[in-house]
Amino acid sequence: MRNSLLSLLLLLGACMGGRMHVDEWTDIAVTQPVDVWTQGKHWRLYGVTVLLDSITGIPTDVTLDCDSCRVGFPRSQIDSVVTRQPSELVKGIVAQSAALLYLYGYFFVGPFVYALAAIPE
Repeated sequence: MRNSLLSLLLLLGACMGGRMHVDEWTDIAVTQPVDVWTQGKHWRLYGVTVLLDSITGIPTDVTLDCDSCRVGFPRSQIDSVVTRQPSELVKGIVAQSAALLYLYGYFFVGPFVYALAAIPE
């Protein structure tokens, strides 16, 4: 029972990242990674420029100043474009940590306190 609750909590925490779809008006920092899915392939880019007809960026496995490494995709071939907002990521980590502390108290500290209260005087 204990392991199943912990597993459920960790799976739910994985969904708390604050993903946001990217469009022309999304404010994206130069070093902020953006996930692009196109034709069944995943690209993680930074230095992203979003235009009405295309998206360009530099893959995260090369340095940011490698401008010849920039790749581009027409919007008609893109399946999905998302990024994580740093503030939402922090909120997710805090919420998951609080839930872990609650479970720790419930399973480990709670029975000990209950056992101490049941001791006759």
